[in-house]
Amino acid sequence: MRTVLASASPRRKELLQSWGISFEAIPAEGLDESAVTGSPEEVVVQLAEMKAQWVRDALAKKGEDVASIRFIGSDTVIGFEGEVLGKPKDAEDASQMLGRLSGKSHEVLSGVCVLGPNAEKKSGYVLSEVIFKNLSKQEIQNYVDSGDPFGKAGSYGIQSGGRVLIEGFNGCYYNIVGLPQMFTLRLLNEEISTCDCPQHDLFLSGGEC
Repeated sequence: MRTVLASASPRRKELLQSWGISFEAIPAEGLDESAVTGSPEEVVVQLAEMKAQWVRDALAKKGEDVASIRFIGSDTVIGFEGEVLGKPKDAEDASQMLGRLSGKSHEVLSGVCVLGPNAEKKSGYVLSEVIFKNLSKQEIQNYVDSGDPFGKAGSYGIQSGGRVLIEGFNGCYYNIVGLPQMFTLRLLNEEISTCDCPQHDLFLSGGEC
């Protein structure tokens, strides 16, 4: 069956490829995410569902046989002190986010939605905890200047330069990157018994996806 990932995220593409899933990526360009409100759990699932549905509708309008396609929508947000932290708007916004997260723990939530051939919908989210080191203003400035925070929820990427900001984590590593492995593959009805999340001496023990 044809599989479409409703995302432009290079991280999600890399993860799906590493899990042996054959797919094509079609981003939900033009989707207005600004009107989505609620708790981090509500927001991240709504966004995942909206992305999958948006791409499905777009292909249907082009006359494609969407009944032969399964669509994967996903989104990742940071839950911190009751707020939803998304991608930074600019360098100042990134610096402020990182300053707030410094020395504290926060939640990383990735929502996943799979729309099947007959538009049947399966969705949900996975939550992980990330603990930041106490960061100096210079450390924050150096990281922002690297350009790595941009395009990433919470203004950092655990799989890239943001690793040096993190003291530890609990939960699924891939969820923090942007797409939880076991949960996603189960929604796709792929056979999987264990998660191959990488562990690192720096981090706390990881949990199940």
